[in-house]
Amino acid sequence: MKLSTQMNFNFIGAIVGLISLSSCLTLQQDVDKLRNAISPGSAPTGASNNNPNNNGGGGTPTSSPTPSVIPGVPNAAFQSCFTSNPTTDGGVQLASCLNASAVGGAVFTSTQIATCVAAGNASSSLLPICLSKNGQVVLQNHSALQFEIDACNSAVGESGIAGCLAKHGADLGITQPEIDQCNTAAGESGIEKCLHKNAFIATQAIVMQNSANLCNLVEGGTTTMALCLQNSLQLPATVTQADIDTCVTAVTEADVIRCLRVKYFIPNTLMQYHINYCSTAVGPTAIANCLNTNGVLPINPLPSPTPAGVAVETAAQIVADLQLDINSCITAVGEADVAQCLRKRGIISNQVMQSHIDSCFAVAGVNAYNCLAANFAVLPTTLTTDVLQACFTKNGGTSAGAASCLAAQGILPTAAQQTHINECARSAGIDADATATLPGQIGIAACLQNSGLLPTGVTQAEIDTCIGAVGLQNASACLANKAYIPSYAQMISTTGVFGTYCVSCHNANEMNGNMNISSHASILGKVNPGNAAGSTLYKEISSGAMPKNGPNLVNTEPALVSLIEAWINQGANDDVDVPATASAPITTGTTIGNLTGGGGLAAAFNGTTSQTAAKSAEATAVGGFIGKEFTAPETITKYVLYGSSDLCYNNPATNGATTLLLQYSDDGVTYTIADTVTTTATCTGPEMISRNVPGSNLAHMYWRISQAAGSKGDLIVGQLQFYGY
Repeated sequence: MKLSTQMNFNFIGAIVGLISLSSCLTLQQDVDKLRNAISPGSAPTGASNNNPNNNGGGGTPTSSPTPSVIPGVPNAAFQSCFTSNPTTDGGVQLASCLNASAVGGAVFTSTQIATCVAAGNASSSLLPICLSKNGQVVLQNHSALQFEIDACNSAVGESGIAGCLAKHGADLGITQPEIDQCNTAAGESGIEKCLHKNAFIATQAIVMQNSANLCNLVEGGTTTMALCLQNSLQLPATVTQADIDTCVTAVTEADVIRCLRVKYFIPNTLMQYHINYCSTAVGPTAIANCLNTNGVLPINPLPSPTPAGVAVETAAQIVADLQLDINSCITAVGEADVAQCLRKRGIISNQVMQSHIDSCFAVAGVNAYNCLAANFAVLPTTLTTDVLQACFTKNGGTSAGAASCLAAQGILPTAAQQTHINECARSAGIDADATATLPGQIGIAACLQNSGLLPTGVTQAEIDTCIGAVGLQNASACLANKAYIPSYAQMISTTGVFGTYCVSCHNANEMNGNMNISSHASILGKVNPGNAAGSTLYKEISSGAMPKNGPNLVNTEPALVSLIEAWINQGANDDVDVPATASAPITTGTTIGNLTGGGGLAAAFNGTTSQTAAKSAEATAVGGFIGKEFTAPETITKYVLYGSSDLCYNNPATNGATTLLLQYSDDGVTYTIADTVTTTATCTGPEMISRNVPGSNLAHMYWRISQAAGSKGDLIVGQLQFYGY
């Protein structure tokens, strides 16, 4: 194998770093010096090819014996020293610790440590590579990249690659026989990819910023980062170097992976393996920040347009809020089940969609079921490994169309809910990318379609209309109200299809065909929810047999026939007795809490939305809470908060923003978080917070607002309003 002289030059500058380049040396001398550093005794470039040990020309390459002791420090010793010796002193203590563990005469200097740290390579994974590049080798600190394999081959020949990599700390989990096997099977340019495919070296199944940092450091730039990440089987082949260049230009190389996810070049669906990675990389108390760095922070879509006076959380507040939720979940269920816990609490989507199946397939292949089980506390009982794999097989051995396949079998829902729309907005973009420059930004309609959830006849334009009119969080209700998606309540109204063409012959007094179409319980006897084609009602209407004394709707009102079909396929749900959120707050219930200062608990429920702290409900210590105990379980769909007119929620001028939790309980002792919000850090009046409650489908006896742990300042509530149905 031979590589270009340019690769030799790159190798000097970006990989080995053993030679301090001097202005008095020519570039050719640098190459010659590099060869002698790696393989003592090798001839300079251009020397006679008659010497079989000369790899500078066309001779047969051989390797020099690897020294029994390679100068350096074992990576385990480095990590131990790094943990106990911060680099804030210029690397003095760390260098001393490393030198105490060094072997083979290796010497580590505080100067080089400080230089690497100043260049942004201060982490426990990047600092060893930077030091090794500059001749102070941390042994076996990472698995070799193709770039390093090519450079070593160029310098010492293919039979000496393993020894060369070992001298530079890039031989983690790799042997010369494995390199030889992959060279034979895949050729010189495919060695790293082959090593990963054959599990000779470990593969990180998901692309994260640490891998981009590694490529940038080892290769000395980002110009071939796409190839670098694809060689390690982390980056999809659909992502091009141009995509990476776009992100580097927009946000710099330090944020490139987050950019790729935000721009939908790579999937951004949060899964348990992201949490596992972040916990290992930065520790459990910094998981949320790591998720944000890597573009998988589960930001719940805000109402749009945002109501006047509503506090909009900043990215920093969202990260802080999520970390509180993660901490709570870790305490409750442990790190391994955080994703399940977050889904149970409605913080991330708890509905299996195509994006989740794709994500699991990417890391687990046909064994994706186990991945789904690790992410969802409850999966449909009919969803099994065999059923899921059958869907993969049906679609050519890929995950494409798997959710639709499962929905067609009645295993996954066929009716879009607001939670599905929210997840699509986050993972696939609200709108489709009209210029097709962002491959994953397919829009809500296409995302729902991929999961078998798009109502018949609904278009992206209709979804856009609803979002523009009532905001993203209310899109599903808008679609139903506009009849973009079917509503049983509308179909049995006097202007609906059932009310117009069916109810005269199928009612409580005249039950022809033994069906009262105005009774949902009765109509279920004629439909198979989720399967219109197998439903008697739909078959009779679509065949023209019904309405018996009316027009053939297939010919005269085909849109109404499609509406009935869609309603059945989406589960034939009953929405008659599910009214919208009430326009006035709930006035019943007994006040609870410890905000007894100021005007006391009653002040927060007196209907006055603008009052000073002295007249508001005020805590006498940090950790206040206020709410209501109801005489019967109450479903809360929305809550509205007002701070005091002079000090807002906690005098933020002194104490900064505070985090508030909406919690519910059935015994008044154990509370569960339903929502989290952070107030603004400034106070210009009675700040209003208005939030829809995620997953408002359960009733509870106790509801309250409490101040999150770690907050500063005493909680002040000028007014608290709970809304139900």
